[in-house]
Amino acid sequence: MTTRARDASGRSGSGLVPALLFTWLNSLGTGGITNGVFFIADQRFGATPMQNYLLGASMGASYIAGALAIGPIRNALAARGSVISTRVLLVVISIALALSCALPLLQPEFWLLWLFAIIYLPISGTLWPIVESYVSGGRRGAPLRKAIGAFNLTWASAVAVAFWLMAPLLREHSLEAIAALGVVHVLCLPIVMSLSPEPPRHLHETPEPHPERYERLLPCFRMLLMLSYILASAINPMLPWRMNRIGVDIEWKMPLASAWGLSRIGAFLLFQWWRGWHGRWRTPIWTAGAMITGFVAAAVAPNAGVLVVGLALFGLGMGGVYYGALYYAMTVGFAEIDAGGRHEAAIGFGYALGPLCGAMGWGAASIGVVNQESAVVAMLAMEFVLIVIFLTLATTRARARKRLGSA
Repeated sequence: MTTRARDASGRSGSGLVPALLFTWLNSLGTGGITNGVFFIADQRFGATPMQNYLLGASMGASYIAGALAIGPIRNALAARGSVISTRVLLVVISIALALSCALPLLQPEFWLLWLFAIIYLPISGTLWPIVESYVSGGRRGAPLRKAIGAFNLTWASAVAVAFWLMAPLLREHSLEAIAALGVVHVLCLPIVMSLSPEPPRHLHETPEPHPERYERLLPCFRMLLMLSYILASAINPMLPWRMNRIGVDIEWKMPLASAWGLSRIGAFLLFQWWRGWHGRWRTPIWTAGAMITGFVAAAVAPNAGVLVVGLALFGLGMGGVYYGALYYAMTVGFAEIDAGGRHEAAIGFGYALGPLCGAMGWGAASIGVVNQESAVVAMLAMEFVLIVIFLTLATTRARARKRLGSA
């Protein structure tokens, strides 16, 4: 029996090392561009926060389209008996990502950077559901949780590294940095060929014995997960402006912005090795509290120290929410063919909704109704409404699950 075939036992699935290496390299590109494009727009083209927020909203909307499309595309190809395997799709996607990264070099104009972003994001939205299927396919139980844990640490570390790699290029060679990330996508092609033509089949996950409270914690964490991406997409487009206001030198902008990515890695490591948070209601309370407090602190930071502390708190809370949502989903049990695509689409929804709140606040500033600092307050007020809504949904869904369990 081969290593790849022993999936029914849950001990082995596809080759995890190639999938993780592919994940790390691609995350340099997708993470660097998704977070760095706002700094490039600010530095190279003098983009305003309003323009960055509209850019962010269009990126989120386009990401949703890609994430939702890849499942039906794969199913349609399979139904028609197409010779195009999932591995071939990965090759096509990798080449498309690489080619799109050359667009900004054609002409140094903001509209072309915008066009690049809304082309690149939906393509990347098709990438990750496939990668996740290679990571999780053929695994269940403890091996599945370990594989997902390794996957999360892999992509999160690459995103943090991307901030630092792009920093020295931001002043004079920001568009060339995008092209360099496109080369990274090309370097992934040999790794793709080491993967199996199709990811191992998905194993139905039989729910393991677990405390009843786990089923109430799951919907709570899912709502907090959506909120975390709304807040992340609201703070990222504003960071270049906030750093300009407090006098951060351009070479330090992206390294300081990486504070939330680095603390997110810390949260992943903490939750992976410390079992004391399992089944505790205090966990969603303190993670949500850290996330919201850090978000507010970063948005109004008067100096670099407060900004870094705020971003670090935000990343710690966001990482805890992400890990908790994933842990309870796998423990309670789920098995959906297009779950990866829907998960990524939910992330895209957060990425689109967060910038819309910022755009409304900065829209008032752009027409002279309020000043720029008041625009921040207006944005925070709208985000506060979303916070209340999502915290209420988290609480009501947990109570509904409790009533259902006791019926």
